[in-house]
Amino acid sequence: MRATRYLAIGAALTAAALLHPGIASAHDWVVSTTPAENSTGPAPTQVSITYNEAVTNAEAWVTGPDNAVWSSGALTGSGATYTIAMRPSPPPGQYTVHWHNTAADGDDIHSSWLFTVG
Repeated sequence: MRATRYLAIGAALTAAALLHPGIASAHDWVVSTTPAENSTGPAPTQVSITYNEAVTNAEAWVTGPDNAVWSSGALTGSGATYTIAMRPSPPPGQYTVHWHNTAADGDDIHSSWLFTVG
């Protein structure tokens, strides 16, 4: 009876793993940001993001505590590292850096991180 229960539990776990395989290894991920995620400091003049591998169709923009866009101009860079300029004199508060790119398998990948201007 005990062996049957363990077999049933094993089969259920295997089925769950097949139905929900987790994050595909073909997707890139962020390895560093400037300013650092959840950091507090002076107003940056630019924001940078570095992925674990080269990405395509990279986009990023920064919104501020007033919900206005505080990034300026186009995203620059190539491969795995990109930078976008900030407008001058951003007010104190929390900023969100939104990013988007296309993974090697063609999936759209997007997320964001926060920093605070003190």
